Amino acid sequence: INEALTISNVKIEEIFERKNIILSIKDAVSKFYEDWQEWKLVRYEQKQKQIEEQLEGLGEVYTDFLSIKKKQEKKELSIDDIEGLQGDMELILGRFPGGKTSVIASFGGVGKTTYAVILAFEIATKENKKVLIWTTEHSPESIKRRIARIKETSELKEFYEKGRDKVFFKVDIPEPLVNAKKEFNSKAFKELRKLVEKYDVIILDPYLTFVEGEENDNVIARKVIKKIHSILSEFGETKAVIFLHHFGKLALREALLDKEDIEEKNGKEIRISREKVEELVKSVRGASAIVDTARYVEAIVLMRESRERYIVTIKTNEDTRQEGYGEKIPELISIQSKKDQLFERVRELVLAQKIFVDDECFEKLEKYGITSYTDFEKFYPKVPLHILENFVSVLEREEEECII
Repeated sequence: INEALTISNVKIEEIFERKNIILSIKDAVSKFYEDWQEWKLVRYEQKQKQIEEQLEGLGEVYTDFLSIKKKQEKKELSIDDIEGLQGDMELILGRFPGGKTSVIASFGGVGKTTYAVILAFEIATKENKKVLIWTTEHSPESIKRRIARIKETSELKEFYEKGRDKVFFKVDIPEPLVNAKKEFNSKAFKELRKLVEKYDVIILDPYLTFVEGEENDNVIARKVIKKIHSILSEFGETKAVIFLHHFGKLALREALLDKEDIEEKNGKEIRISREKVEELVKSVRGASAIVDTARYVEAIVLMRESRERYIVTIKTNEDTRQEGYGEKIPELISIQSKKDQLFERVRELVLAQKIFVDDECFEKLEKYGITSYTDFEKFYPKVPLHILENFVSVLEREEEECII
């Protein structure tokens, strides 16, 4: 009996020991399970956040989808539904459609930014709207010089005086709406939305600074402009975004107007031929979707034989100024130095006469390290004033020859 009891106690002790081990294992498993559940929750939250950021980066696709789905719940609209729609699309200055994106295009150096400043003062004065120009290519000092010229020009002085409290500038390099990897930047779109909320018209100068990557990518161009339309639509159809954009590098000749391109001229207004309109549309740099998706597009063109510049409508999807019609851009009072004025004249004569274009001319200019008009632009500050004066006088006398 004693031996049996001793053996039993040993067995009981072993059982309790094993039980304790099992309980320890159970506790460890429970702890592991709890930790695993917590880790899984954290991972889920991280994944959820990542998905939300991706959705937001794609232009809040999910929100847009729900909005579209809600709108599509009733697919058919009666006449009463149509006539009962609230609000009408506003045309700013009778040209730029509210709630939409527009584009103003031209080749470099013709005065896109200067025209944008004139346009901003005109919108502020005539439409009583707050306008922001976000330029990445010009310093505050450069903007100051343009404003000084505007307020000294009698034709524009009233716009400056009445609109100066409603025109604002942002002069810095933005985070692109789409980066070089074709990724949508939700932070940049949020900033743009805040600006749209604050201002009535936003002019972005130039397009390619705000949209990086492959400039000929139609999918990206279409998505960017449609996303901006979506942001604008949140505030009704009274606000607008206008991109300043470039013509292609090989579009110099297409961007110049000859007499045969003009079908009608009445004072400051002109109408150009349909063929010229099509040339100008094709001249716009980058993806064709920039023009196709924007609701309104204008081009700044230069008369070949004069200094006159015109802003011409080359594409519209709305009831705005018809394609081919345009008006003269006011000539600003010059406050440039004598040398800068002379160079400005050289630039116009060069563009007007196609100087520095033909091959023989290039061969001669290469001696001076000049192989393009851009090279001449860099070269001219080294030229003595009297030589520049002689150069201009010769250019003005000659019309077709290549001049050195």
